Amino acid sequence: MSTLNRLSVTQNNQNIQKRKILFPDNSVDAFGRLAVASPVSIFDSKLTTNEQSRYWTDTLTSNGTATYDNNLSAMKLDVTTVSGDKVTRSTNECFNYQAGKGQGVFITFVMATPQTNLVQRVGQFNVNDGLFFEYKDDTLYAVKRSSTSGSPVDTKIEQSQWNYDKMDGTGVSGVTIDVTKTNIAVIQYQWLGVGAVTFAWDIDGVLFPCHVIKNANYETNVYIRTPNNPVTYEIENTGTTAGASQMRAICCNVFSSGGSEPRTRTRGFDMGGDVLSVGSASFIPVLSIRKNTASINETARLLSYYLVVATNDDIIYRIVLNPTLTTPDWAATVMDGGDGYIEADTAATSTTGGELLLTSGGSQNQSAPTSLAEGVKILTSGSTSDIISIQAISTATNANVAAGINWEEIL
Repeated sequence: MSTLNRLSVTQNNQNIQKRKILFPDNSVDAFGRLAVASPVSIFDSKLTTNEQSRYWTDTLTSNGTATYDNNLSAMKLDVTTVSGDKVTRSTNECFNYQAGKGQGVFITFVMATPQTNLVQRVGQFNVNDGLFFEYKDDTLYAVKRSSTSGSPVDTKIEQSQWNYDKMDGTGVSGVTIDVTKTNIAVIQYQWLGVGAVTFAWDIDGVLFPCHVIKNANYETNVYIRTPNNPVTYEIENTGTTAGASQMRAICCNVFSSGGSEPRTRTRGFDMGGDVLSVGSASFIPVLSIRKNTASINETARLLSYYLVVATNDDIIYRIVLNPTLTTPDWAATVMDGGDGYIEADTAATSTTGGELLLTSGGSQNQSAPTSLAEGVKILTSGSTSDIISIQAISTATNANVAAGINWEEIL
């Protein structure tokens, strides 16, 4: 099979003639357009100082373990010989795809030596949808996972059937891929519901496509239900294995070809004229927000907030990430009952734990909105949304306070 894209050019003279100019596939983006723009990074992760637990969740099953190794700048994902051992390491964000722009992921890793009943996966996927490489027993696959039927179905193309370069030394690259060594896997995709998917490998700075899944003019439905999926590393035993196994998760980058200009909508919530009395004994949650269940895989970003003191008192307030709230009562924040991502709580009576993002003080009539320069994304750990909480304590007598918060939802 040819590995060249053809671009038709018309010569402007009396003898009009159509000519073919050929570009290698590794010089075009997911839409077949000549790659002349630098890709925009949507997300990047390197583990040079810690495991980046704010951005990743390690889900452990049975005897599976995940251990950060500072010397290797990697997470070591280990399973024993026991059937059912599993480790899944996924980002806490499902990365939003923008229609008309090619998107993709570079992901680096070292897989364990293959053995019967051992399965290893790297790519951009979750339990329902996604695209990834899979190493099962001793066979390497390019995989499309789709839940368009109502439940997830994996379509696997084994290495011997790859349609661009089998990466067995016989293809145009001349490379024999060995996933038990350090490698850079690349998956680029159109979505638009029906676009193409390119699986590739970056070897010594050169991109070698190995398999392309063609969907336009082939399928009768969208090829995956959603392109908004997390980056994931996974190792599991589907049966008893002969020995323990370790995968190493190193680094990744999610990118958009030609820029990223997502559509957004700005929304806000306030206490509607109500005030809350806070004392001097402990911080009290005034207003907290999180993503609702229906929007758990969507992207939202905190923009600004305010806290107003309605009495002649001084207070200290703080913004806390993922506290434990006592008796919260979560309710929709969209006044017309629409399809917003966020729900809010003003009923919680106390709070413990969490990560302090910001602290400040205030007094009567100070109520100007305060912007967060970088914005704070409301992420998801597994199926649990981040909580962002505005909390306050009085410096003396009880103070009446009210709060409001604004955020951006990426469509």
